[in-house]
Amino acid sequence: MTYAAFSGVLKRLNEDSKTRILIADGHPFVCIHYKRVLETQARFVVVGIANDGQDAVKKASELAPDVVISDVFLPKLDGVGAALQILEQRPETAIVMISNANDMYTLRLITQLIKKEPKRKAFLLKHSLADIGDLIRAVAAVVNEQMVLDPNIVKKLTSHYVNRSLLDRLTNIERQVVMQLTAGVEDWAIAESLDIDPSEVAGYTNSIYAKLPKISGRGHLSPRDQAVLAFVHHSTSTPYELADEA
Repeated sequence: MTYAAFSGVLKRLNEDSKTRILIADGHPFVCIHYKRVLETQARFVVVGIANDGQDAVKKASELAPDVVISDVFLPKLDGVGAALQILEQRPETAIVMISNANDMYTLRLITQLIKKEPKRKAFLLKHSLADIGDLIRAVAAVVNEQMVLDPNIVKKLTSHYVNRSLLDRLTNIERQVVMQLTAGVEDWAIAESLDIDPSEVAGYTNSIYAKLPKISGRGHLSPRDQAVLAFVHHSTSTPYELADEA
């Protein structure tokens, strides 16, 4: 084996031990920025960059990334459409969707992915990524099979119920807990922010899930994931439709 071939084998082995990431954005400089941010972490490697949705699907098939980070509005094929095709090929792929917009249309797009399978999904707003740690934390969360929603998306969901009967079922502290659960905050951090014992968070989570209508076929999820999915599902579905933007 030549030195070049041996080096190539070592590189592939090294990449295989890391979280493999594909980035898709219509602006090349954004892709480069994300790559630089992510590769500050030794456990992450960016294996490819795509500048449109069709290319993202093609490269995901070729490169088999663990995580795809995609803008919602890609050329040729939007990010959600690309993600759905990628998930058809490789259902275990984690998805991080990023958007400039925090409107009802965008929310309805991203909830298509949540309702298909909530685990390993994150949805972030670009203006929230001023702290580079947010993107790193989101990728780490989806790799660990969690779901993360940008706090501003959560606020949009909770403020646009036409029928607020679901929220009215929850106590004030349960509302605070479910908003933080949906934003991907860990139990210990929720407990710290609300000045309660960490063991109480699980109790509130179970109570939230018990109060919300159940989603069929989701028995494999943890109580935390089921509570989050029920909250998101019933804030974006009939008869609890989101109000249209004025």
